[in-house]
Amino acid sequence: MLFVRYIRIAIKKMIDELKLNRWTFTYIGADHDVEKFVASISITNTIHFQKNEANMKAMFARESSLRANYSQKIREKKDTSDDFYNDDDSKNKNSHVLF
Repeated sequence: MLFVRYIRIAIKKMIDELKLNRWTFTYIGADHDVEKFVASISITNTIHFQKNEANMKAMFARESSLRANYSQKIREKKDTSDDFYNDDDSKNKNSHVLF
């Protein structure tokens, strides 16, 4: 477990450094504690869902729509530092749960 912790610390450090250069990191996960994991590696933009065919299709459709929204923000030179999954309809800015 010490090795895994070391790797997470190294990943978190790298992500934090790259965020300073306007990199954006996202994480999509199922079947584990997504919020706990992403907090350990400094990722704030997440989608988590229960793994089944319907939810997987919904997740990819939602992610595609939000990615288009994010690309539009870049074209408009808006701040995109920490709101990849934010859209006008979102109540929770960075995290989306699909069931």
